[in-house]
Amino acid sequence: MKFISTFFFTVLSAIGFSQDFFELSNTFFQQSVQDNKVLYQDVKSNPQELNQLISIIEQTDLESLNEPNRKAFLINSYNLIVIHQIVKNYPIKSVMEVAGFFDGTKYTVSGNKVTLNDIENKLIREKYNDPRVHFALVCGAVGCPPIIGEAYLPNTLNNQLERQTKITLNNNDFIQPQADGTVKLSEIFNWYREDFKAFGGALVYLNRYREKSVSEDQKESYY
Repeated sequence: MKFISTFFFTVLSAIGFSQDFFELSNTFFQQSVQDNKVLYQDVKSNPQELNQLISIIEQTDLESLNEPNRKAFLINSYNLIVIHQIVKNYPIKSVMEVAGFFDGTKYTVSGNKVTLNDIENKLIREKYNDPRVHFALVCGAVGCPPIIGEAYLPNTLNNQLERQTKITLNNNDFIQPQADGTVKLSEIFNWYREDFKAFGGALVYLNRYREKSVSEDQKESYY
């Protein structure tokens, strides 16, 4: 009986953490993102909500989360950690001013010390094989896919990923059509070419979402 009680307490605690996280995340993004830009000065002046979310990220047991809760949790966690580190070092012009921002500094996620690259590559990419996450994860730079003013929620995650991928891949600043009919791609398609290769390659993948298709015979080039 004691084992059963402990088990149900653990499950209920995980559910509570999860629900709190998504509700607080959604409120935070709604209040702190405007026109696809984070209001860093406002967050730095009032960091309590962000700090509370970082604390939940540190303590939540990933293994206790079912899908799609875990996937949504990791996407939001990545974005929140990026924002938290920028706020911590604010004002800065670029995240590259912070040594080891993505591959050196370790952050606590579910009690484990990981880098942002670990979260993206080991916890997200290796598990889900879903190129759409590249258009949901933000890197704190203008050239990255835009951040949205809401959290990625388990019950709407697939629709949100579809929507954000379509918006991003139809953005002429992100996918840059050239006068000769070719297109220049974000380096994301170069860095993670294997992710898109599994779906026929970057250009084939683009045409799954583009309103105006591009030639799939051209050589890939990047800006």
